[in-house]
Amino acid sequence: MAPPPLSREANCHAISRILASLHISRFSIVSNSYGTVLTTQLLHDPDLSPLISSTLFIDPIPFLLHLPSLAFNFIYREPRTANEWELWYFSSRDADVSRALSRHFFWAENVLWKEELEGRKVGVVLSGADQIVNAGEVRKYLTGEEDVTGEGEMSRSWEKDGLQVLFYPDLDHAMVFDTKERRQPVLDIVHRFVRLQ
Repeated sequence: MAPPPLSREANCHAISRILASLHISRFSIVSNSYGTVLTTQLLHDPDLSPLISSTLFIDPIPFLLHLPSLAFNFIYREPRTANEWELWYFSSRDADVSRALSRHFFWAENVLWKEELEGRKVGVVLSGADQIVNAGEVRKYLTGEEDVTGEGEMSRSWEKDGLQVLFYPDLDHAMVFDTKERRQPVLDIVHRFVRLQ
């Protein structure tokens, strides 16, 4: 068993100390899955938030955190497919993960509303078949777009006012990292953000 995770305040303080020790006054942040929760905590911190020049969320947890599908899919759903069994065995039933979510995860600290992204450079990568997050609903929430093709599919890329959303309709959670072709558009966003910093 590992020690309990840091509180939001301790996490932000530790990251502030790291940045100060490295003399970093501006940075871009890229996070995936639970890491997007930690990114949200940084965005909510009044001292760290101004230092973040751009943010890339991959398979983010904090958007629409109030919907029941996220908790159900990760904690309560009985696995049926190979991917669900993998998630259930290695993550959902891990003692440290269970403790972190049951005792140290606070909704109000970890939710992120789209209004909080205004005026920021933000990328969001969503996997349409994500077994944890309802990516289609998150995409609709962020873009305001319904099904634009009329065939039950949404456009793959959307961009407006500093927010870019990439949507991979057939991918599951974190599958965007599996091949070079899938990773390249994500890396293109990172390169663009870093150049703009």
